[in-house]
Amino acid sequence: MGVSGHVNHRDTFRGVMEFYRRNESRLFKNDDLELWTLHSVSNVFVKYLPLWDVFKILYFWCTRLFQVRHFVSWVSNSSNDPRRCCCFMMLNPILVWRAMKAHHSQFVWYRKLFVIFSRYSYANDWTVHTPRNSKGIIKT
Repeated sequence: MGVSGHVNHRDTFRGVMEFYRRNESRLFKNDDLELWTLHSVSNVFVKYLPLWDVFKILYFWCTRLFQVRHFVSWVSNSSNDPRRCCCFMMLNPILVWRAMKAHHSQFVWYRKLFVIFSRYSYANDWTVHTPRNSKGIIKT
């Protein structure tokens, strides 16, 4: 519902989810349409001290002989649940820094700290929502 918990982020999430739920049967006609939502972390220590996530990334990186810089892992829910979970992990905070630096007016001191210390610079958990058709069958 928004990394910062800002009212605009929460309302955007709620509005998009409401639109998605109301139009799910029509959305089924488009085979390529999925809705991805970011999991927000509310625990301050997990959010700003991403030690566990960094250790996981380093483990994956070392076990793959230092060849890859990002990883995606998928977790499927039950067959009746139209959602899947995805975790994207990246060991390249410089890329995040460069992306934020492109928006120089927004890249103030506290956002620089956010890029360095935030979990979202290293790992993001997503839920992928897949529409059901009018008979309740999940598109795969």
